[in-house]
Amino acid sequence: MNMLAQFNQNQKTMSSREIAELCEKRHDHVCRDIVNLNATYEGMGFPKIGEGYYTHPNTGSQQHREFLLSKEQSIDLVTGYNSELRIKINRRWAELENQSVVNLPDYPTALRLYADQLEITARIKQERDYAIATKAEIGSRREATAMGRLSAKVKEVEKLKTQLDSSTGFATIKKVQSLTGGTYDTYALRRHSKANGLEIQKAEDANYGSVNSYHKDAWLAVYNINLSNLNRAA
Repeated sequence: MNMLAQFNQNQKTMSSREIAELCEKRHDHVCRDIVNLNATYEGMGFPKIGEGYYTHPNTGSQQHREFLLSKEQSIDLVTGYNSELRIKINRRWAELENQSVVNLPDYPTALRLYADQLEITARIKQERDYAIATKAEIGSRREATAMGRLSAKVKEVEKLKTQLDSSTGFATIKKVQSLTGGTYDTYALRRHSKANGLEIQKAEDANYGSVNSYHKDAWLAVYNINLSNLNRAA
């Protein structure tokens, strides 16, 4: 009987019982040959054939030993003759069947592929450099914007300080209120200033455009507030 013709390619393993039937041999003799083949495998460093168990209707639930063989192991078993030689031959055929055929390109094609690779590499490098430069430029712009905003805030504070008090001899109601927490009447300060010939200056104000800044003598006379002491305390 032709064993290879009967071999089912869709099976991952074949049992020793099936091999015995196909080869018209007693199963115990096939198992003996497999044991000998396993000894050869072990000496050559190959995986041994695995064992399994089956039950037979004539023996009820009693378990009987069998072996489960791969394609290569099945061929090794049935080829015959010198075990080590047939294993080497069968393994070599398996290697040849599994080798991939590598088609090398001709010289002009190889040059074109190399040129394409160089072009792709150069384009990737150019895109990477552009991305790095763009990121650095964006970072510089953000830093410049932040510094500009900070500078504007500083100037605004300095301007407000100037607007609230152009000199230590004058002060607006807004400044004195911020320093003392009190409430003051602009009409009283203005009447005293006019009655005593005291100058009333104008100071810029973010809310009102401009406000009156009253002389230190007016503050002292009307509210007993010494601007010099306030300025030192501030």
